[in-house]
Amino acid sequence: LSSTSGADPPQQLGAPRAPAARGGGAPMQPGPQPQPQSSRSIDPAQIPRPAALPESAAVTSEVEHLNSRDLIGRVPPGAKSPYCCQDDGNASPRYLRFTMNTLLETHDHMQEPNVPMTAILQPLAPLAPGEVPVPVVDASEHGPPRCQRCRAYMNPFVTFIDGGRTFVCNLCGSATEVPREYFCNLGPDGVRRDINERPELLRGVCEFLVPKEYMARPPRCPPLLFLIEATSFSVRSGLLANACAILGSLLTELPDHTEVGVVTFDDALHFHALPPPDVLAAGGGSDEKAKLLVCPDAEEPCVPLPCARLIMPV
Repeated sequence: LSSTSGADPPQQLGAPRAPAARGGGAPMQPGPQPQPQSSRSIDPAQIPRPAALPESAAVTSEVEHLNSRDLIGRVPPGAKSPYCCQDDGNASPRYLRFTMNTLLETHDHMQEPNVPMTAILQPLAPLAPGEVPVPVVDASEHGPPRCQRCRAYMNPFVTFIDGGRTFVCNLCGSATEVPREYFCNLGPDGVRRDINERPELLRGVCEFLVPKEYMARPPRCPPLLFLIEATSFSVRSGLLANACAILGSLLTELPDHTEVGVVTFDDALHFHALPPPDVLAAGGGSDEKAKLLVCPDAEEPCVPLPCARLIMPV
């Protein structure tokens, strides 16, 4: 829609009028206006940063002595801080540590920042001076008592009810009947009378000896896969020859039936495929020989053969 007056230039409906010049001249054309700063730019002052620790909380060489139950509801000591933790019913941070010391209240709040929460488990962590070793519970005859619903193991946080004949799981809240061989009467305070004889009810970390039904297969030595550099520099410097010589001397020290494999690499991966053990035992009567398979994609490699063809017993 344009104006019918000859004094004003045509304008679109809703468009602002250009200011008129002083002295009756032509209207002034609007000049370039400064663009406002984008609201999507990151303000460095708004980036969260860890707060500086006070001098009293700084990492020192002084050993901190604490009990594991005292850590419930508080931040554990730093992973590199010297501390001595006595297990009185809660797992020490030496064996179990989370990547987050504080959790958000709801599941939706945990999903919003997309920050994963993980747990670092180190069951064979070395002990600090003064710490008690992990107790071993012999449950090799019947197995340790477990929750019938979530299969949680017996631990210091379960609750015994019905005179000790039932325990309530601390994880799922389900009630499970206590096995006959594990039953014990409760004292006036509701605690089992044999609690001092049950490390699994006193300690946050313990080791169970279980029957063979707990094993998916017979125990075996873990297979060993050696990665050896085979670049031109490694060959010229003698590093490859020394590595092969050391590996050959180690094979005589390994336990019987240990499975060993070798993978060499430069700018690609070289898989050394060996004949099946029955072919090797036949003494070369078959045409099948060892093969060298090259995987040129070192960023996203793939295994070209089943693992049984890449390792062999010694």
